[in-house]
Amino acid sequence: MGKQKTISQTNTLRISDTELIDRLNRAYGGAGPKQKSKNDYLLELVQAGLDQKQYDEALLQKLLDGDRDAAARLDKIDERLTGLEKNMTKSFNVQYWYNNIIRFILSNLYAFAEAANDNTSLVKQDVDAGYYDVLPDRFQDLSDEYKGRYGL
Repeated sequence: MGKQKTISQTNTLRISDTELIDRLNRAYGGAGPKQKSKNDYLLELVQAGLDQKQYDEALLQKLLDGDRDAAARLDKIDERLTGLEKNMTKSFNVQYWYNNIIRFILSNLYAFAEAANDNTSLVKQDVDAGYYDVLPDRFQDLSDEYKGRYGL
């Protein structure tokens, strides 16, 4: 069998930022006897920095993938809320219509009760024209008070 060749690759790093050089020198001086040489220390820093950068990139990618899922979920929620808003608006309009019809009926019934109490009769044309659809003053005052109380 033949001899195996050992392949060695060397990279040189030039740092021209004097502040960074000072920081590296101070950090190396404070590293203590753990490091055999400054080269070993710098290699450890490069390895740690590379590991952190790769971790950050993987985490960012995972977050971006998660954001895509979150965006899709938010779109579905938005669609549901839009549908709910449309249904609520329709329900509100129907309820408003019912309330107004009930208000007119009750106003007319009140007018009929007053007329019966006074032994008078109401004219059909006045009833059909909506003359009695207006709330009596005391009920209108009560309605206005409730509107003010509840901010309506």
